[in-house]
Amino acid sequence: MKTAPLSILLLTTSLLGGCASMNGPSREEIAALPVISYGEQTPPDGRFVLHFPAGKPVSLPVHVDGHLFTRGDEQTLKVALARDVYSYKEWVSFDGNTWKPANEALDMQLKLLLPSWKHPRSGELSLHIDPAQ
Repeated sequence: MKTAPLSILLLTTSLLGGCASMNGPSREEIAALPVISYGEQTPPDGRFVLHFPAGKPVSLPVHVDGHLFTRGDEQTLKVALARDVYSYKEWVSFDGNTWKPANEALDMQLKLLLPSWKHPRSGELSLHIDPAQ
């Protein structure tokens, strides 16, 4: 199943608004922006390229809660990317030069299995992300 990515590490997808933005950010637009590595202080105006360096741990908070539970839980997972990833608004790049909409750059699979007669073991939540081909 291919779905549009949700941001943490990676990264949000929003609706494209306008024909000019459909071509991706221009080299000039990107060159004028500061590149901020994940975990660093971001500019207050919100205009920057976010860089996730290969091999650097990225925090991925996971929360389970709701009125169905008497007790929820949360954990922070630490993952590391196999390659550099850059994000700017709804765009993603693997080299900082070539940009694609995030939903075209990443293939994501989210799987949720709840205990049932078909799956009597404990539940499972998994997220699988690959660069799109």
